[in-house]
Amino acid sequence: MNDYSDIIDLPHHVSKTRKRMSMDARAAQFSPFAALTGYDEEIDEAARLTDDRLNISFDDADEIESRVLEAVLEKVIENSTILDVPEDVLEEACEDYKESYIHL
Repeated sequence: MNDYSDIIDLPHHVSKTRKRMSMDARAAQFSPFAALTGYDEEIDEAARLTDDRLNISFDDADEIESRVLEAVLEKVIENSTILDVPEDVLEEACEDYKESYIHL
């Protein structure tokens, strides 16, 4: 009975209520790339975001970098009490760091 001999010669079933699916619809139903639905939209979105990059001059970039560095160092100084570091030692270390960072 495992060889399907009881059903192998039966006629192919054709629905009386539904029309036959087109080959395109059938291919889409069984497409191996169905898991990538939305992938093209994600690629387009990533490209759009990189197209809208802000172009700034080197001087503006240096100014932004300097402001960020100052803000970070201020936070380090504000939180130095947690580490129990004397302020003069911390300020000297920050100045050394800032000089080495800027001259890179």
